[in-house]
Amino acid sequence: MRICRLINRAAITAIPDLSATLMVKAKNMSRWCFAPRRFGMNSPHTMKSLFLSAPASSTSARPIPPADSAFLAGPADSAFLANVARSAQQWQLNVERLDATALMTRWPEIRVPDNYIGLFEADSGFLRSELAITTWLRLAREAGCAQLFNSPVSHIHHDDNGVTIETSEGCYHASKALISAGTWVKALVPELPVQPVRKVFAWFKADGRYSTKNRFPAFTGEMPNGDQYYGFPAENDELKIGKHNGGQLIQAPEERKPFAAVASDGAEAFPFLRNVLPGIGGCLHGAACTYDNSPDEDFIIDTLPGHENTLVITGLSGHGFKFAPVLGEIAADFALGKTPSFDLTPFRLSRFSQ
Repeated sequence: MRICRLINRAAITAIPDLSATLMVKAKNMSRWCFAPRRFGMNSPHTMKSLFLSAPASSTSARPIPPADSAFLAGPADSAFLANVARSAQQWQLNVERLDATALMTRWPEIRVPDNYIGLFEADSGFLRSELAITTWLRLAREAGCAQLFNSPVSHIHHDDNGVTIETSEGCYHASKALISAGTWVKALVPELPVQPVRKVFAWFKADGRYSTKNRFPAFTGEMPNGDQYYGFPAENDELKIGKHNGGQLIQAPEERKPFAAVASDGAEAFPFLRNVLPGIGGCLHGAACTYDNSPDEDFIIDTLPGHENTLVITGLSGHGFKFAPVLGEIAADFALGKTPSFDLTPFRLSRFSQ
């Protein structure tokens, strides 16, 4: 017998397999976070304050600040760096511009061509994913949020009375629903323009020069051909690095093969390491993850066409984790019938039909 549970005046979140989602996030250990966003969601100051102060607003919570600092480096004519610089100027962020000589003087471990520049943000850094996940789950429990794990969502039904979510543990009915289903959102909403992409990252041998104890920061580097790499300070003599662009298009979870299943996995970071961080040693181990890419790689935050009581947050394109608090606030406002604090126009589904 299928049991339906009625949730009055509330919203429920539909995820095909939440346990798998959390497992993948936890394995990634750390996530890159910097203030000048290329997404037009109000002031980066507001977004950063949401991320830093939201956990602290609970009487029993502790804040999750980004660790240390971060820099971006690339050709002086890089459109990406120019966009970051404009954002920093617009929102009066503490971002320092460095030429190639200044970059290599401050961090002798780095080598860049003469035509490179760097943007250093002392207030930025990286997030510790396990701490963030456990803290937010705890805060949700303390706020009275029911959490159901290992209960895949199979179907979503709309009717005049609201939304019904079918799961392996029964079905749930509410007046509103949030679909935040990550890579496999199309299993629930096939018409969404989201492309799963298999991505890899790896840990390489590194000594103490590349650690936070030596003030080595998190980083993003752009190569002359436009390839973008990201990385984190070394921990336990291991430095994590990945390539943001590229990857393999996939259509099903079983296509996300483990690290080293694709011949290029182990060597993917070599162009960056060889040219920018030549002191880093060999590959120790790696892992695979997935991006849920939208056509323009910007977020999709919108109600489903014809269903104003269902909000979908997807297409996060490799940037979703660090935005979780502000995305959560948007979802909470939706559940409570509040007008969002941000202009969500740039993230509507209609932009893909124009």
